[in-house]
Amino acid sequence: MRLFDEVAIVTDERQVESADALRRVLESYGLRVDFHRLVQRDQAASLFAQGGPRSDWTVLFSHGYRDADATGLRFSVVGNDAVDPHAVEGWYPTVFDLTPETIPSLVSNAHGALISTACGGGTNALAEAFFRSGYQ
Repeated sequence: MRLFDEVAIVTDERQVESADALRRVLESYGLRVDFHRLVQRDQAASLFAQGGPRSDWTVLFSHGYRDADATGLRFSVVGNDAVDPHAVEGWYPTVFDLTPETIPSLVSNAHGALISTACGGGTNALAEAFFRSGYQ
C-alpha cells in the first residue's frame, strides 16, 4: 500500500469492532478508507454485483465457514421477503455467503486487490473465483 491509496473495508456486525480498529490504523497512516458495514442481504448483493468497492484494496472482514459441501466467507445479515428495503417488519437473520460456487454469480467486474481475514479465506478455490471476478 502507498500513501493515499483507497482501501475499502467490508464487514458485518460480528466483525465490526476489529474492522473499525483496522480503519483507524490505516487512516492514521494517511490512507483513505471507505467503510462498508453490511446489514441487509440485498445491500451485500448489490455491493458485490456492482464489482464490489471501487478501491485499490478491499479487505473482507468476515468469518470463514466450512461444511460438507462448501468453504467460504460468511457475512451475518438480515433478509426480508418484502419488496421494500425500508420495511419496518418482517426482518429475519440470515447470511450472505461467498463461496467458489457463488462468487461467479454474485461478484462481477471487481477492481483492485482483495484481502480476506476469514479463517479458511485463502483457499486456492476461493482465490481463483475472486481472480476470475476481476480481483487481483
